[in-house]
Amino acid sequence: GATRGDLDPELVDEFVGTCRAGSEQLSRIRERDELLWRMGVLVGDDRVPSIAGLLALGSYPQQHLPALSLQATLVGHAGAGERARDARRFDGPIPRILADAVAWVARSSPTAIRTQPDGAVVDAPRWPPEAVRELIGNALIHRDLAPWALGETAMLRLDDERLVVRNPGGLYGLTIDRLGQIGVTSARNANLVRICQYVRLPDGTRAVEALASGIPTVLDALTAAALPRPLFDDDGLRFTAIVRHTPPANTNAVRAGSTSARVLAALAAAPADVEQLAQSTGLSPANIRKRLRELRAAGLVEQRGGPGRPTTYARVER
Repeated sequence: GATRGDLDPELVDEFVGTCRAGSEQLSRIRERDELLWRMGVLVGDDRVPSIAGLLALGSYPQQHLPALSLQATLVGHAGAGERARDARRFDGPIPRILADAVAWVARSSPTAIRTQPDGAVVDAPRWPPEAVRELIGNALIHRDLAPWALGETAMLRLDDERLVVRNPGGLYGLTIDRLGQIGVTSARNANLVRICQYVRLPDGTRAVEALASGIPTVLDALTAAALPRPLFDDDGLRFTAIVRHTPPANTNAVRAGSTSARVLAALAAAPADVEQLAQSTGLSPANIRKRLRELRAAGLVEQRGGPGRPTTYARVER
């Protein structure tokens, strides 16, 4: 039901200018509507916005796709429980959601004192802005847009020790163990990625810098900030990235004799799948899957495999 009137004129002007400046061939296309059609912003004989065009350049895409926003929660600890200190819903087109969410994380987080290589002590953001931007951008651009997922919102959760970003849809065309490798890329929403490579954020940076650069940028930013590597979790329906301020608990945090300890011990010899773990531990598959989720969240176990490949689990060596 969207029309060209649903596109944001300012974003469209910037997009057209960036396309013409960045491509000799696109600079030869003088008709704006033809350029938008060639770039997949407009589709069909009547040249109406595509879903990708609406998400990237729309005035308010949520009018037509209400759940395609970002739900953010700032959590504070209260005794043994937790309570939300702030909750925000970021909406609008992707470049503005991304800019607003990154700014919110910076405002909501204390600064950290870090020592630079030259020995100087400086105040620095608790969460590196480059890593925050890439993780949130990935959640917005690579989320599943299939009908089953259109009712689910991407999520951002922030507390004293963790930043968690989750989006509907698991990894597409690659596995967790290949994330961050040079040249490894797979775009679920190729048209949206292509459009966003020409979309500018308010600070002048691109919404998407280049394919295959996102996760390496996250890893480099966290390393430079002396923070642990992120945890990635893919259950096929959702993809979650967790950035921690301190390293995850080690094996001593697993209570001796617990079911988690039994699963961890069973993985000492070699990686195994759920069925093999059930045979070696005597636990039910449902119980094993629950313990595996806990062990993965603690950074003690990693998932291997993915679409078209057997899924196994292995201990993380430290």
